[in-house]
Amino acid sequence: VVFQPANPAPARGRWITGLLGSLCNESCLRLMEHGRLPFPLSLAVGRTRNAKGAFDFVGLNVYSRFNVAFDLRFPSQLFGRIYVPDDVPQGDRGFENAYGEAYPQGLRVAVERVTAMGKSIYILENGVPDATDRIRPWLIVSAAGELHRLIEEGRDIRGYFHWTLTDNFEWSEGWRLRFGLVSLDPSTQQRTMRKSAYLYSTIARSNELTAEVIDQYGHSPSNIQSKNEIA
Repeated sequence: VVFQPANPAPARGRWITGLLGSLCNESCLRLMEHGRLPFPLSLAVGRTRNAKGAFDFVGLNVYSRFNVAFDLRFPSQLFGRIYVPDDVPQGDRGFENAYGEAYPQGLRVAVERVTAMGKSIYILENGVPDATDRIRPWLIVSAAGELHRLIEEGRDIRGYFHWTLTDNFEWSEGWRLRFGLVSLDPSTQQRTMRKSAYLYSTIARSNELTAEVIDQYGHSPSNIQSKNEIA
């Protein structure tokens, strides 16, 4: 998850943003890099030095971006109000919270962070909850373009796995959020290809982003907001 200060000027907002990013994104990476967890997680575990360098590749789950503003009303979030602006591309909302801004540039943020670890990189999860394919095709095309540019720059990216092939039962959302390239009816197990599945297949089979695909799906749908549409 990419955390961005809502206002970059106040130092306390930048500090809270950095702290959230450190706890959410950096803990495992620092453990594998240095053999220790960052404070305060380091207080809760024992010896971890053997973890240093004990990995063969880096697998990344890359999803959303959130704005963060310092706010005393949110002590449970370390006094950071985490929110998504209304005018950015968003998937369907969960029961309680917005899922986050669909942010394909987050792939670059994540890949550039782990390149120094010196291992091959796999994008193991990247997608959006979108029951009616409002923005998923745009996300797929944008992600493929971002990955192509990173590979051209010399990043050792070996694979990309879109999340997910079929709709799945989510941790706290049940069947409410639909991530699949293929729609799944949980009662009958019937599977139906979404247009994003055909698009993904076209890109994979041709190994390219054609001008037609870019023209049709490559423009940011910033004016399309979540409608909580459920298939």
